[in-house]
Amino acid sequence: MRNTLSLFLILHGLAHLAGFVGSWGLATSVPPQTSLFSGRIPIGPSAGRFVGVLWLLAGSIFVAAGIAGFVGSPVVATLVVIGASASLLLAITALPTAKIGLAINIAILTAFVFVRRYG
Repeated sequence: MRNTLSLFLILHGLAHLAGFVGSWGLATSVPPQTSLFSGRIPIGPSAGRFVGVLWLLAGSIFVAAGIAGFVGSPVVATLVVIGASASLLLAITALPTAKIGLAINIAILTAFVFVRRYG
């Protein structure tokens, strides 16, 4: 079970690459983030690239959490909370495009709280 969850965290982290490559224009199939909060706040290309770096950072934290899970490191819980919280905030700014990521982050944080409380 631990390995499955660790793999899931790594895959979720890799999914964050879409936010990075889109914002940096590295993939034409992924549109850049040109606004925040469902288009309410337009942002320029520089701010969009900064947001892309934040997506990359959040994804990197998830990948690190997954690796920590595979090796049984005690830092996995901290990384999951930081990564999911950062990703959740980014997903809120990127709605409706990131609605699936929003749901996944809510599920990750809910599962974490449940496991900590009852597990």
